[in-house]
Amino acid sequence: MKAFPPKERHGVYRAIASRRGVGSLSATPVPESVLERLLRAAQHGPLPGHVARWRIIVVRDPKTRQRLCSALNQRRQSSPSVSDEAPTESIRESPVHLCIASVPPQDGVIGKGQDLLQDLFGVCSVVQNLFLATRAEGLGVTWVAMPRAESLRPILGIPSSVMPLAYLCLGYPGPTAQTPGREIDLDVREAIYFDNWGVGEAGEALLRRLQDRRALE
Repeated sequence: MKAFPPKERHGVYRAIASRRGVGSLSATPVPESVLERLLRAAQHGPLPGHVARWRIIVVRDPKTRQRLCSALNQRRQSSPSVSDEAPTESIRESPVHLCIASVPPQDGVIGKGQDLLQDLFGVCSVVQNLFLATRAEGLGVTWVAMPRAESLRPILGIPSSVMPLAYLCLGYPGPTAQTPGREIDLDVREAIYFDNWGVGEAGEALLRRLQDRRALE
């Protein structure tokens, strides 16, 4: 496997470093060709066990999106911890919603310990690819708190055997969107160790350089 040329390599790292959630999205339509590229990117996430059990429902119908916004409002009212997320108006304006779900394993039982973990890992790889691809396309994406599964199922026709795990809103940044700062204030010395838990001496010089996250860009 050959390394990318320097300019292409820089583009990959730039997309990773500048990836951010965008809380203000406009109603500007997302071209079909762009959506196609995003969905192609979603398919290329790494898969635990090389088994793809994720499924994506692309929601573009305005009436359906309105019903989903109502379900999200109900979730916010019952869970104050998610009330400070993206404004409902912005979510309603977003022209493309993506509900990412997981289908049952071969034995037909979803939600068991290891199976559920693998499903979550697979869905998260899809989400990460979508975040990076939308950044490359100049779009924004908001990962919102999941409406309750029992609210989503009748709206999107999701079978009881299928588990919705992530909900994204896509669109071009709205007029009030601002470039946010770093989402996580991470002390690498508390997060990256060398050869043993809690040990960093072997990589001291590298840890000092890693503290400057801007270097990735």
